[in-house]
Amino acid sequence: MQISRIIFSKKNRFLFFSKLIFCDIFSAVIFTFINLNVYSVFSKVDTLEGKHSNELETFKNNIFANVNRNIKSYDICDGIYNLIDKLDLGFAIGLPYECLEILTKETGGQYLGSITLVGGLSNIGKSTFARNAVIPCVINKKERIVVMINEDNLDKWQRELLVFVANNILRENLQKYIVRDGHYTKEIKTILIKAADWIKEQTKNNLITIIPFKQYKTKNPIKIIKKYASMGFKYSYKRYKF
Repeated sequence: MQISRIIFSKKNRFLFFSKLIFCDIFSAVIFTFINLNVYSVFSKVDTLEGKHSNELETFKNNIFANVNRNIKSYDICDGIYNLIDKLDLGFAIGLPYECLEILTKETGGQYLGSITLVGGLSNIGKSTFARNAVIPCVINKKERIVVMINEDNLDKWQRELLVFVANNILRENLQKYIVRDGHYTKEIKTILIKAADWIKEQTKNNLITIIPFKQYKTKNPIKIIKKYASMGFKYSYKRYKF
């Protein structure tokens, strides 16, 4: 414990990591000598010309470039047959957009690792479009999603979903303003209760998780995405107003 405190103190941290980098470089040099047999090249350093000089420069650049272990190089054919098998299984496609077949075909849907941005002026229907394009498919495919919002709230999302289900699932003619304004008739309240029952039945096991943010901070969605990804969630929706 005392040794670790000494090593990772602010005073010694730079020296510690500098030595790690030096060890990486040294080991890379030794590896190059052993595996590439460049003794003959270095024995003629003073007279190196043309091909041998370029060869030595290549060895040097390779050693220092590879000190950063995050940098890797691949031949274009590496794993190409495995890629074909993955593509055959649908690796490059994701959840389709509801009732948007052309958009789904052009983009591959909401495939994993992609980010889809919907931009525009305020109050022109960005959130409504996103909800209608994503949520019905999430429910149909039973694919869990976490929804992060910093302007809307849970009530707004529940209200919008009630209206969507009433019109598109129950086939009722229910206008948004009627739900918003309240003072329901018995008929309207019955429709809303049926819509709520349908939503509850179809979204069991936290299929749709809503997380309202009180203020925008970039680190918040990053933490949420990591948390829910570890729980098996593949998709997330972020609604921000800057």
